Amino acid sequence: MSADVTPVRVNATQRGRGLRTTEHPMAFTAWEFIRGALLAWLFFVLLAPLAVTIGMTNPASITATFAYLPMILIIAPLYAVPWSAGALLALGVPLALVLGLLLRGVASVRLHLICFAALGAFVGGVTTVVQLWSRTIPQPGVTYYGDQPSVWDLLPGSVPLLVSMQLITAIGVTLGWWITARRALRA
Repeated sequence: MSADVTPVRVNATQRGRGLRTTEHPMAFTAWEFIRGALLAWLFFVLLAPLAVTIGMTNPASITATFAYLPMILIIAPLYAVPWSAGALLALGVPLALVLGLLLRGVASVRLHLICFAALGAFVGGVTTVVQLWSRTIPQPGVTYYGDQPSVWDLLPGSVPLLVSMQLITAIGVTLGWWITARRALRA
């Protein structure tokens, strides 16, 4: 046996190329997974003001909605960042990893897009319901007139917000996956 073994440097593109086989045409590296998750989160944060605007739109007073638009554009991302970061870490990353591992043997880009859009809609819906539920936790120093609201009291009026958050999250997750997969598969 020879002791003269020289290590071969392999860049990330070569590693990803060697990872994808005919059995696993959509396999991914850790870096590709992280890039996709961060892109999905970034797209959500950028699109969150749109979801809040849609969710707050009152058909009887469209002009009032547009009057609040500058405030929404400033405050929505600040409010969305901690909630979406928590959702990304608690739900998005673990579920996306499981989904990605399950689908790595499936070459259909369309199926991946549909599955990741559904994942985004699920995460967006769960996060929005949890956020609504958090509004019902008693706050020290707050006086409630009548019964304290439950999440079921808030949900009917929040359906436009819930649906818009699900839609925006599905779009963000799909864009994050698509850009990452396109770059990885092109290499």
